[in-house]
Amino acid sequence: MAAARGDAVSNINALRSAAARYVFSLSARRDRMGRLASPTRVAILNVDQTRKVTTLRRREIEEGEEDRRLVRSRALNGYFEYRAYNRNRNSNYAAVGGQKLDSSVSKPVFRPYDICFHGRRNRALIEATLPGENNESKIEKHEEWTKGSLLRPGMVLLKNFISHDEQVDIVKVCRDLGLGLGGFYQPGYANGAKLQLKMMCLGIDWNPRTYKYGNKRIFDGSTPPSIPNHFIKLVRRAIQEAQSLTKKEYRASKVEDVLPSMTPDICIVNFYTKNGKLGLHQDRDESRESLRKGLPVVSFSIGDSADFLYGDERNVHKAEGVILESGDVLIFGGESRRVFHGVRSVLPNSAPKELLRDSGLSPGRLNLTFRQY
Repeated sequence: MAAARGDAVSNINALRSAAARYVFSLSARRDRMGRLASPTRVAILNVDQTRKVTTLRRREIEEGEEDRRLVRSRALNGYFEYRAYNRNRNSNYAAVGGQKLDSSVSKPVFRPYDICFHGRRNRALIEATLPGENNESKIEKHEEWTKGSLLRPGMVLLKNFISHDEQVDIVKVCRDLGLGLGGFYQPGYANGAKLQLKMMCLGIDWNPRTYKYGNKRIFDGSTPPSIPNHFIKLVRRAIQEAQSLTKKEYRASKVEDVLPSMTPDICIVNFYTKNGKLGLHQDRDESRESLRKGLPVVSFSIGDSADFLYGDERNVHKAEGVILESGDVLIFGGESRRVFHGVRSVLPNSAPKELLRDSGLSPGRLNLTFRQY
């Protein structure tokens, strides 16, 4: 009898060791694959040594499940149990293009998105020669911009306002800033949905999860780069031109009442790929004072054209549309400051070929929106 009892105890001990080895091997395997960010806890609870284990239920821990998963093996009066904590417990909200988790630290390794071609594709694009044009004609046709138009009170479109050289410069500056700290990433909303664009903030960071501004980007703690001074000068020049057109159209003695001036301290830079879009929304996260005064939003379009929507309601069927082409500047302030607006689609292969050649911009639309907090 004593010998039989000793054999039973030995069998139970062997079972416990085997079960523990299975759990730790599972954990190690998942860790080598780089998918486990939290430690595995193992506990043996109240295992009765008088009966053999009859079942062992195993479960894989799947990404995105609840914080704790239990895998239990029933014994006579207790359970074998281990808990695997959700590996995303400490992860950040934004799935950045190319970003990977480092199993040795809790913060992700941030790899910003590159808005330009690189390698052989870029060299081939830059070295390409467009038939029937030279460098002089290429630049000259962009120096003369088409006069703007008033879409509605406080909303002005300046066609082809940004010259070829200025567009190339903007692309190169945004690329350099976008590859550094605080660079381009794919933002996401609080519900987990991702915006169909890449984003970088200059001056002050905007968090699409909280719809608030801050001095640092939440998910990596980076400080937004400053707005380049020549960007600010171009914004001021565009506002002055829009005010001039507004004054002629409305014969207003105080044009500031229709379209106020502003000095930007915020620039949200978005890059839309060929499938990029943005639903109808209002820009209303700035300060109450800024919104009360109707300080305008100034938008630069570079690269592929966009089918832009705007209206008084969040209804695409009632919204009006306009095509924003490379070099266009759109300004909306005053009574149009809270207009609903969005991008229905990006028109593929519509960017000026010489711009792609001289800047190396990838297919898509680069959009800079300036505002004053």
